[in-house]
Amino acid sequence: MNRGHPTRIREIEEEEDVREADAAAKRARDGEDPEVTVPCSNKQIKEEAWTEAREKWQREWEQEERGRGVYAVMKTVGTGKKGWTSKAVQLMTGHGYFKAYYRRFGLREGNGECECGGGLETAEHVWWECQKEERKAARERFVARTGADPRLRDWDGRLEEAELLRAVNELAEELVVDDEQWQQRR
Repeated sequence: MNRGHPTRIREIEEEEDVREADAAAKRARDGEDPEVTVPCSNKQIKEEAWTEAREKWQREWEQEERGRGVYAVMKTVGTGKKGWTSKAVQLMTGHGYFKAYYRRFGLREGNGECECGGGLETAEHVWWECQKEERKAARERFVARTGADPRLRDWDGRLEEAELLRAVNELAEELVVDDEQWQQRR
């Protein structure tokens, strides 16, 4: 854009700024090498900053080693939920309806152990290790449908990202027990 010329960006304030920018553009067209102050709106400055930040965020997300399960379902960054259900977000983040999580904050009585007897009921335990029959069956259906192991590693890519997200949402609905379901089990 600026071909090595020094450029300053500031908000357009008056009609005179537009005339100044037009004159600078004509001088540059005619081969002069002027220092140019490019007037632009506050909105344009914010949009440019957001675009640059998002591009950096995307590059970092693509190179990050952690969170590859989430990356399998959501390759692009952004600020929206992108179709994730509440239970899927809880399963991915570990913040939600898990006995160990409640115990950590003193929100439930008990020791935080899973009903299967295999350890603390954390998101990781529920998703990958729990031996309760309904959870094992849900993981098996997920693997059959997606070609991915439940950790979303070794995904064979046969599903589009949106279809894989639907499968993760359905798996989360089966694995995560919310407050209402928890009250019914008591």
